[in-house]
Amino acid sequence: MSEIYVCQAGSCKAQGSEAVLLEIEELTKGLVGCSVRASGCVGACSQAPNVIVAKRGASESLHTRLDTVEKSAEVVREATGHTPSLQDPVLLDRLAAARSMRIRQVARGEQKWNKAMAGMAQRIANTSDEDDRAELQFDLAELCVSAGQYEEALGHLAAVKSVAVYSPQVYLSVGKVLRLLHRFDELDELAEDVAWTFQEPRSARIREYIGNFLRECKQDAIQSAADPTHFRRIEGYARWKLCGIVPVSPHTAIYHFTSSDLKRGTPYARGRGRTMWHKTWHTTLLAEVGENNEGPLPWIERDYTPVSTWIDWEKGNVDILIKIYPNGTATSWLHKQPIGCHVWLSQPKKTMAVPSLTLNSSRIGNDKLAHQGVLLLVAGTGIVVASQVMHHMDPNTCFGTSTNRTPPLRCPTTVIYACRQDDVLMAGDLSKWCSSDIGHAKLQRCVLAISSTQDQASAELPFQATTSLGPTSELRQLASVPNLSIVETRVTSELIQHELALLHELGQCRIVISGPESFNCAMKNMLIQENGIVEDLITVLSG
Repeated sequence: MSEIYVCQAGSCKAQGSEAVLLEIEELTKGLVGCSVRASGCVGACSQAPNVIVAKRGASESLHTRLDTVEKSAEVVREATGHTPSLQDPVLLDRLAAARSMRIRQVARGEQKWNKAMAGMAQRIANTSDEDDRAELQFDLAELCVSAGQYEEALGHLAAVKSVAVYSPQVYLSVGKVLRLLHRFDELDELAEDVAWTFQEPRSARIREYIGNFLRECKQDAIQSAADPTHFRRIEGYARWKLCGIVPVSPHTAIYHFTSSDLKRGTPYARGRGRTMWHKTWHTTLLAEVGENNEGPLPWIERDYTPVSTWIDWEKGNVDILIKIYPNGTATSWLHKQPIGCHVWLSQPKKTMAVPSLTLNSSRIGNDKLAHQGVLLLVAGTGIVVASQVMHHMDPNTCFGTSTNRTPPLRCPTTVIYACRQDDVLMAGDLSKWCSSDIGHAKLQRCVLAISSTQDQASAELPFQATTSLGPTSELRQLASVPNLSIVETRVTSELIQHELALLHELGQCRIVISGPESFNCAMKNMLIQENGIVEDLITVLSG
């Protein structure tokens, strides 16, 4: 008996793991002794999509970067000993189309336009069916509009219009783009084209509807062209100004942004009969690096979890803790930006549900959602998740802030934080959370697992010259905190077991892991294989 677990967590889902699940189900159809299941994060987020094969009497094997049908077939071969036939070109094309569509749908839902458009031009060029090609090109045109690439959208729509001559939707989309480009004369020409194309009496209602829409487009175009504050937008994003950078270690700083753009949205949607749903949240930054291999747009998209509160965001302020990586394309770009520059940040997006602290509770039984304690296993900048969890433990910072409000998270919480001696982050916050009075965000315990400093030339440390913090100043600050301990070791299974034992005295414990990929994978293996923790009690966040 063998089991195939296809990861359906964030990074894998973004790379088409739903289609991988479909592929493997298709390739194992009719085979006895093999089950295919969706699973939570397996800890190899940067190598998504991922699959684990578990065979009776053998150790589990991890398969990464399953980006082709051939790789899915290799997983099936290892699990079952049977090599699936890949000779049916119709099946292969259908599976490839399904994978591409799922990646595009997930990216579109996350408003990551560069990822959504990746590979579409090549797929359009390789599609022989004229109608299928026109449908894909229309979809690409809509994505271009969302990404603010209006001229490119118009070019794609012109190609679609040559095939779908009598499609009202194409004319409406062309009118929308011409409105955004303020091309008044071309809107008039399009209206004449509509009158000629739909001149038949049976098309009168269509002709009238499109004609009215184009007149409204022209009026809107005239108004927006006269507005001196008007600028080209990217759907789902707002412009923020970089107002300050506060180094907190030689590697890391808090970037402070401000915005008066009303399109910035809110983490805490309310009103109009909405129910308050607590959540931790993140935003996506567009790093405008120019040409890149992640898609056709001149930017790459990176998610960041703010350390400031939802109240700050609604006031037009946000603080983001960012580590500058020597080879990081996005962070290297950001490090070069001057104070006063503008960047695009997305509207807030949900990371975890609160109080369950899960990514997708629909896959988890109710008996695994309730918990009486929380263990946060974090490393590096993964400490930011602790900040947002603590916001939901304090009546002054949780959603619906009120001195009389009961915060949604009230159970005892412990943090195990792995970091290097020269890169201890949020020391002040950790001290505050450990020392807080009852009624405020408070940690039951905090353990710092300190590893040695890496030898790096000062020239390679982005904030070495601007930070006055010494490599041990943060540790001295924390040494006197009574319920905070510092151990000079990496996180071990014994350390986790000790902290879990204290929490398990209270009942079931929810564990959240957040850090670099290697850390996430190691911690999850320790929890499951060495401490016997059920996977459904673990939430893994990619770093």
